[in-house]
Amino acid sequence: MDDRYVAAIETALGAAMQNIIVDNEETAKRCIRFLKETNAGRATMLPMTAMKGRYLNEPRLQSEQGFEGIASDLVECDGDYQNIIRYLLGLTAIVDDIDTAAFLSKKYGAKFRIVTLDGQVVNIKNDLTATAQVEDYDMYKALDAAALKAETQVRKYLEKRKNHKNGETLVQLEAKNAARAEI
Repeated sequence: MDDRYVAAIETALGAAMQNIIVDNEETAKRCIRFLKETNAGRATMLPMTAMKGRYLNEPRLQSEQGFEGIASDLVECDGDYQNIIRYLLGLTAIVDDIDTAAFLSKKYGAKFRIVTLDGQVVNIKNDLTATAQVEDYDMYKALDAAALKAETQVRKYLEKRKNHKNGETLVQLEAKNAARAEI
C-alpha cells in the first residue's frame, strides 16, 4: 500500500484492526467457546468462508476532484483475503481533504463513509470525526507489536489447550460439552 494512504486506511479500519481472521465458521465458534470458557476476554472473528465483500458502486466518483479511490482498492492483499478487505473497506471512499469529503458527502446524499488522507471522517449520517496523528507513529511497528501480541496469545492458548481444566485438553472439553448438548 502506498504510504500516503496509511492514515486513511488505519482510520477507516478503526477497531477492526484488532479483528481475528479465521478460516471458517467452525473455527470462529471454537475460538469464541474457548474465550468464554477461560474468561479470556472478547474478540471479533471474521470467518473467511462467511465474509461477503461489499463494494461502493458510484462510478461518478472516479471523476471527482480530490477523490483518491475506494479504500478496499488501495490495499494490496492476497486474493484469499479480498472479501474480508471489501467487507471492511469496500464502502469507504478516500479523498484528499476535509473540504472534498464534506462536498462529496453532500453531493452524494451522505450515502457512504468518506475518510481523508490525514484521517478525518465524514460518516453516513454526515457527522465529522477528527483525529490527531502522532507525528512519529509507525504503523508497521504497531502492526509488528500487534502480531507479537497475537503470537503470545496463541502460545498461551496452545499451552492451555494442552492442559485445560482438571487435566482435560480443550478438545476433550469440547467433546464433553458436545455430548452434554445432545442430552
